[in-house]
Amino acid sequence: MIGRPSKDEFYPSQNITSIFHYWVVRDPGRHCLIFPASHGKPGKPRYLTITYGQLAAAAWTLSAKLSRAGVVRGDRVLLLQPLSPDLFQALIAVIQIGAVAVLVNPFSSLGQVGEAARHTAARVMIGGWKAQFARQFSRPLRALPHSIWSRPNWRNLAPATPSSAGEIATMDAGDLAMISFTSGTTGSSKAIHRTHGHMNTQGDILSKALPRAEGDIDLPFLPNFAINNMGEGVPTVFPAIGRGRKVTLDPALILRQIVECQVRTLGGSPSYLESLADHCQTGGCTVETVRGIICGGAAVSAALLTKLECVFPAAKGNIKVLYGATEADPISFLNSEEITTEMKSAMISGAGYCVGNPIADIEVTRAPGTDDNITVMGRTYVRGEIVVSGPHVVGNRGSMDDANQFSTGDAGYLDEHGRLWLLGRMANRINVQGRNIDSFQVEPVIESLEYVRRCALLKHNDDVVLAVELRTKNQGGAEEQTRWKASIEQVCFAANIPVDRVTIVDRIPVDSQHRAKIQYDQLRKSLR
Repeated sequence: MIGRPSKDEFYPSQNITSIFHYWVVRDPGRHCLIFPASHGKPGKPRYLTITYGQLAAAAWTLSAKLSRAGVVRGDRVLLLQPLSPDLFQALIAVIQIGAVAVLVNPFSSLGQVGEAARHTAARVMIGGWKAQFARQFSRPLRALPHSIWSRPNWRNLAPATPSSAGEIATMDAGDLAMISFTSGTTGSSKAIHRTHGHMNTQGDILSKALPRAEGDIDLPFLPNFAINNMGEGVPTVFPAIGRGRKVTLDPALILRQIVECQVRTLGGSPSYLESLADHCQTGGCTVETVRGIICGGAAVSAALLTKLECVFPAAKGNIKVLYGATEADPISFLNSEEITTEMKSAMISGAGYCVGNPIADIEVTRAPGTDDNITVMGRTYVRGEIVVSGPHVVGNRGSMDDANQFSTGDAGYLDEHGRLWLLGRMANRINVQGRNIDSFQVEPVIESLEYVRRCALLKHNDDVVLAVELRTKNQGGAEEQTRWKASIEQVCFAANIPVDRVTIVDRIPVDSQHRAKIQYDQLRKSLR
């Protein structure tokens, strides 16, 4: 049997690490984390496979160091580990003794890291040699009373035994477990406070929505999926991608990992999955072993879902679009088999992106004062800023409040079937002669053209500008570009899209984490 156990099957404490230790006790030799040792390098990757028992042993050793440093229940501990086994060791070590793990985005600057330390009143820093070196140049980090460098010998680490394990701190549902910081791709970086109860509830919801099967091995492009896998008893294979200031992806290497590690499920942003699917289609190959895919983190087109069904035929009917936010994840799911021809037509005709029915545990409403009518395919709906509430939702202040209500900043509406449709960020909405236009009313229409890779609608110097990135690498000659621009202008006219100017750009900037969310402010600065 695999999957998230019920709460009465493991420890009575709300401590979120109890579910990890359930698997340590039940099956310490079960594979937990599988890391490529040659991260992002060409050639056949070697793997470092860590069992639940080994990870538990390393975590208890680090917990003992934290206790000797004076860390007690409720203390904030700043984790500055790269994506590695050391990060998960530190995460478990901190939370299992009742302290609070502080996680910063891996793309944060040193100044942002220092601000995180100040904001959370962290007492201890755990980090590798790079973090220890960087500490010399940050006053807030130097001010921390303790700094710990933990680097286990993972290949020769003996698994935990009852005698080597400590006592898991008994926590209440409202006790804080983790503080993480958003990437800031849609605004300022925010601190998100997660309680033990919040994380347990979120895990239960994901487990019901995404049932696991014995033998599943998951390869997630976004590391937060690994935390949920650890509670499900599902081994996580980490993709061999470069994770410097710019994420690099070699789809041929990822495909090799899927085959070698017998991966059965995938999860990631549309950009990562599309790169993998394009590589497979170019090479004329399909992957028969993958039975399920989760796609989220950015808008997902119907065309991409069709492409994934072709490349991963065994996953047909089990490809899910996940919509959520750091503060509320998940909000809704859409299964690829639910998408009808009418829905596909609507998505490329200005209806936005369908993300399915909200999950049973969440309520979707609109923020007051944001209501506006939108007519789609002959039907009129009321759109507005999406507001969600539910037991796993973190409030607007970044902490669990009584209302458990979060304003997403996304515009959208519910159709007559109760399905949620996204129209883009409220901040990107433009007004033309009293008419509100959201970005997803326009961008999917243009991106349905075979020669367009990505586009962005924005206001620039009082003009409505449509920036277009073409699929061809050389972007075509001047004459060909003129022809393409004229074609795009005709599409805009036919779709009643009031564009003052169409401009072809070399690249539309996207976020570093998902490689899919358009950086409108950065794009605006690059336009002449």
